[in-house]
Amino acid sequence: MFKKYRGFTLIELLAVIVIIGIILLVVFPVVTKIIEEAEKGSFRNSVYGIVKSAEYKHADNLLKNKVGKVSGCGASGYEIYTYNNGLPVGEELSFKGQRPKSGTIAIQSNGDVAVAVHNGKWCAIKNSDDSKIEIYDDMNESECEQMLPSGGEGYIDVKSDNTIVTALTCNGEVMIGPFYDLDNLIKVEEMPKIEKIYKGNYYLAENNEVYQLNVVDDGSLTPILTGEKLLSDAKEVFVTDSYNDGYNDINIFFLLNTGEVMAMGPNDNYQLGLGTEANDYYEEPVKIPGLSNVKTMAVSLIDTYGTILALLEDGTVKAWGYNIGGAPTDYSTDYRNIATSPQIIPDLTNVTDIVTSGLQSFAILDDHTVKVWGYDDERGLLAMGGYGYIETPTLNPNLTDVKSIFVDGDSSILNGLAIKNNGDALIWGLLINLDEATKQIGSNMESGLISGHKVMMIDKNSNLHVWGQNEQFSLCPGVIKKDGTCENHVIMAKLLYMYGVDEVTYSKVVQKLQLKEEHSTQFQPLIQCLKNSNSPTDFETCWTNHDQDKDIHNILSEYYLDGKPILEQESDNKTFLDCAMENQNINDMKENCMSKLSLNEKHSDFTDVVACMNDANNEEEYYGCYVNNSEEFMMSFMNILQEYDYDGNYIANSDNICLPIYPFLTKLNNLNNVQVIDFDLRGFFADGETPDLTVGIANYQLFAWGYDYFLAPDQ
Repeated sequence: MFKKYRGFTLIELLAVIVIIGIILLVVFPVVTKIIEEAEKGSFRNSVYGIVKSAEYKHADNLLKNKVGKVSGCGASGYEIYTYNNGLPVGEELSFKGQRPKSGTIAIQSNGDVAVAVHNGKWCAIKNSDDSKIEIYDDMNESECEQMLPSGGEGYIDVKSDNTIVTALTCNGEVMIGPFYDLDNLIKVEEMPKIEKIYKGNYYLAENNEVYQLNVVDDGSLTPILTGEKLLSDAKEVFVTDSYNDGYNDINIFFLLNTGEVMAMGPNDNYQLGLGTEANDYYEEPVKIPGLSNVKTMAVSLIDTYGTILALLEDGTVKAWGYNIGGAPTDYSTDYRNIATSPQIIPDLTNVTDIVTSGLQSFAILDDHTVKVWGYDDERGLLAMGGYGYIETPTLNPNLTDVKSIFVDGDSSILNGLAIKNNGDALIWGLLINLDEATKQIGSNMESGLISGHKVMMIDKNSNLHVWGQNEQFSLCPGVIKKDGTCENHVIMAKLLYMYGVDEVTYSKVVQKLQLKEEHSTQFQPLIQCLKNSNSPTDFETCWTNHDQDKDIHNILSEYYLDGKPILEQESDNKTFLDCAMENQNINDMKENCMSKLSLNEKHSDFTDVVACMNDANNEEEYYGCYVNNSEEFMMSFMNILQEYDYDGNYIANSDNICLPIYPFLTKLNNLNNVQVIDFDLRGFFADGETPDLTVGIANYQLFAWGYDYFLAPDQ
């Protein structure tokens, strides 16, 4: 007999449902919060993984002696990685885990990491000075951003153009101004983010657009600088030097992403490769026919003669203009073969890089050997020991295991520099003795430049080294005084004289002028009026109303460029080298200088030279003291003269002095972490002096130096 079971009543079922609902109301938020915290923890851990990967990336850069791509501004610059819609924008940082939906990862140059990333639900932020990662659920993607410390623009590239400095900031802005006012450079407006600058007036944007500097005259003392787009789809730009000290003779070549090339400028020597008659001028870019698959170019315009080389993707080289390396010619003149359109250079393959100074050309092959061609003479301009004119590419036995080559395009001063894969640095040309094909001057070098009679190189530890003649103090960042301090003593009167008296220069210069008491009464009204000028009209009004004060030019030689007065005792801060330079007559030199020189025991090697000069009875005997010693020995002698005061007394160690000649490669100790250097010899001042300006970036700060006739008081 079956037992009878009774089911749940409706009331009982409802009671159970109510009880379960109450339990769910209590438990669900707790469970949800646990799940959410677990997801947040997982997100936080993934961000910690990103931070660790960024720190490893910085350490790897240090081990490999690399500087990351800086694309954000801060106290020292940042290496930035960006994400948008779950994909990297540009280069991606390698890390394990899921990519963030959006945000940025910033690695500071000192290794600190800042992160602000969003996963579509939460925002994770770690500022560079924080150790913890905070998760925010009330921030959308646009609000999710980290705090990068401020502290200056930060610079990643710089170009020297006569006396003008063009700098690229680490956030892609272009700043331009004269070398004497680096704190007040003017921003070039109306441009996207810029990646590269060329010759100071041409810029390549990150979207492959090329811009040209445009100056807008709005009637004020400070011009408005804007960027004018020239073309799109360019991956590199090549600009020739000016041969007539003006921009109307510069050629610009645009290498497109398609491998084709466009060009603009004069075509008076067939340098555009258009196959047309010379003397045409192209104000807008035109495509060069018969040229494709171009990898890179080398361009030079020297004494109106253009040599243009294009390295193709297959390792061959096309040339046009002058000095074309045996390529088919349209006609010849003197020792130059001329092609009016791009032609393949025969027997030149497996090329990885090309360099030309116009009359001399170099091709680095994939086995790191070098082929050369062009004009050579007893000066050894092709590192062949004075081989003569070489019409076709010829293997150079003196250049092996070469990583990079730098040449000087000045027609009267032809020199070359090669850095080998092992870091050895070789030079050739007018810089060395004629019986040498090349000369090693350094090791452990990474990059360099050569111009005139000077060489500057950055080693693998980012130290700056100099070698050669220190013309106009272009090898020294500022003037290193006898006490070891470094100051840039630019004299106002010299600056204004060299530039000419114009409104912009005067308005900038007088802003900092601190008049001495004896000048204040007479010139203060004029100076104050000039300081308050906002336009050329205001400027002219000042001169009209204070006509009697125009002789202010006569007193500006008593002030440095920073406005501070030159103290009288500073005019006595001369070295024995000044004595030698001021007494060119042999008898005066002996009586006023050499007879007083008391050599320190560490300079005993030069005793015979000093005795020889003191015993000389005529110029022939005097200069015989030089002839009887090597060039390097006499350069060293000239250098040590700066270690003695005007009366011949020993005063200093040469390590703390800016020397007139560096016969041996010398490390400059007052700059470190040097990223970029550039110098320029193009152009002339009003009095015919050639400006010699050097610019550089160290620790993402901008430096400029040079101009020896600015660096000491007028005597």
